[in-house]
Amino acid sequence: MVLIAASAWGASLDRALDEILADPALEGASVSVLVGTLDDPVYARDPTRRVVPASTTKLVTATVAARRLGLDRRFETVLAATGSTTGDVLVGDLVVVGGLDPSLGDGDPREAGRRVVEQVRALGIGAIEGDVVVDPSHGPRAPFGRGWMWDDLADAYSAPVSAANVGHNLAGEGTARCADRGGPGRPLLDPPSCLGSIVREELLASGITVGGTAVRRVPEAVEIARLSSAPLGDLLAHTLEVSDNLYAECVWLLVGDGDPATARARVRELMVEVGASDDAPVDGSGLSRYSHLSADSLVRVAIAGAELRDRLPVAGRTGTLSGRMVGTPAEGRVVAKTGSMTGVRNLVGHVRTTDGQELPFAFLIDGLRAPQAEAIALQDRFLATVASARRTRRGRWRLPPSDG
Repeated sequence: MVLIAASAWGASLDRALDEILADPALEGASVSVLVGTLDDPVYARDPTRRVVPASTTKLVTATVAARRLGLDRRFETVLAATGSTTGDVLVGDLVVVGGLDPSLGDGDPREAGRRVVEQVRALGIGAIEGDVVVDPSHGPRAPFGRGWMWDDLADAYSAPVSAANVGHNLAGEGTARCADRGGPGRPLLDPPSCLGSIVREELLASGITVGGTAVRRVPEAVEIARLSSAPLGDLLAHTLEVSDNLYAECVWLLVGDGDPATARARVRELMVEVGASDDAPVDGSGLSRYSHLSADSLVRVAIAGAELRDRLPVAGRTGTLSGRMVGTPAEGRVVAKTGSMTGVRNLVGHVRTTDGQELPFAFLIDGLRAPQAEAIALQDRFLATVASARRTRRGRWRLPPSDG
């Protein structure tokens, strides 16, 4: 770190940031901002004010998952049987026990069925006398979180959540026999039943006979094989980079052993550990409007989840920040989780200044009346200004001298 004389640099960072936050675009909005920490702030504006966090909630979810489960943890979908085998015949049902894996069949729902076929063949089974049963009992009873907006439920970003997911729980190729909310790209009405139909069809297509149908129930069965997901670290990178709601909800539920109340309780433990004064969010993705967090709480989480830094979107480079701060001092030097919904525009992450200091930050806007584009431009200008600053020998933050 290089400290410089105040005379060599220009205006106060505080003053410049105050001017940015005086923009009319923020009139009437609730704003909570913190750069640095509450004990050692570089800049603060109502840092303990609580607002709707939106998708910055995903950083909370990812942090508690990384700390509690570890980045090598995997989702496990169990294959089980209700009977025994005689020769190559399973005299009973084949059971798919959902393990909350959001990536099962993501990209092509039929791939989920093909993975089951591969395991069944490896066990020497050539025929199934009973049904293909899907057991979703290790997940939530309700497919949607508390506080989700009912008029969003037909949109892809509000795909239902289940222990037995398939194809991101959206209609598409391979889901023709599955009920949905309006055609390709729309949420499935019953992902577990859809998974069962796909598995049965792929078994038949591979030459494995199935005497029964695809059904949804919770039987007594014995495990015979497993389908493992990619490591949690890889899934969290995807979750944070593209702000995937289904992945976030499933990770949150994995933390809670499939139970929303337990998941929230374990996130609450994290909030206490990091010294946050706010309660835990009520869901894992941030779709709920019932959650309220402050800039201070989210900065504390960002610090606690430092191992996730390299999985966050990079300004001007990747994910939800790929088109932001391009050509500014913040490009490549801000990594952050975005969060947006109607009237809400948030950013939480880390910014690296010109003298190499890494500063945690949170910039939260709720009750926004101006167009979202104006709030985005304002936040980008704010972070570009922070990124261009340096700290003087006296500990003050200054901006580069103006060309004039």
